[in-house]
Amino acid sequence: MKLRLRLLVMALLPVIALGVLTYLGASSQIRINIEEQTYTGMLATTLAVRDVLDSSVEGEYHLDEKGQMWKGDGLNISETPSLVDSIKKETGFDVTIFYGNERVLTSIKDENGNWVGGTQPLAEINDLVLGKGQNFSDNDIEISGKRFMCFYIPLFQENTSTPIGMIFMGKDYKELIEGVGKTQSFML
Repeated sequence: MKLRLRLLVMALLPVIALGVLTYLGASSQIRINIEEQTYTGMLATTLAVRDVLDSSVEGEYHLDEKGQMWKGDGLNISETPSLVDSIKKETGFDVTIFYGNERVLTSIKDENGNWVGGTQPLAEINDLVLGKGQNFSDNDIEISGKRFMCFYIPLFQENTSTPIGMIFMGKDYKELIEGVGKTQSFML
């Protein structure tokens, strides 16, 4: 009897180990694929937001004497929370519009339900997006105490290649990973 048990264990152990390794490999690949698809969605959405802002009214982006961001004389961006809230509702992504490196409109709320405004991104983000006019993405940026997967693109002044601000698109990383967990449960 002991011999049969040993043979059974010896036969099953490699199969179980292979199953565990396969599951871990598939799990990792699913997470990578979900992150790639999330970045693609964020890029597309930030570009759409930039196009909407750019084509909404004629004129340059500027701050008024109250510190509110405008596009021309017809669009007070700081007073259009419905824009970012509807994007958040439809896509699940948080949106922030920056003038320079200051957050002027956002869908991100703190633990008390208040919009997180007036905050600034990390220096490396400012340098790349505002300084060089390039996109920035990362899956480990802390905003208001939460880890975010995010994408930043420059917002250019009309007919120039000079960034005057940024558009942020982000997803709470915990929510993203919970979605991966649900996908993995579905696989079982």
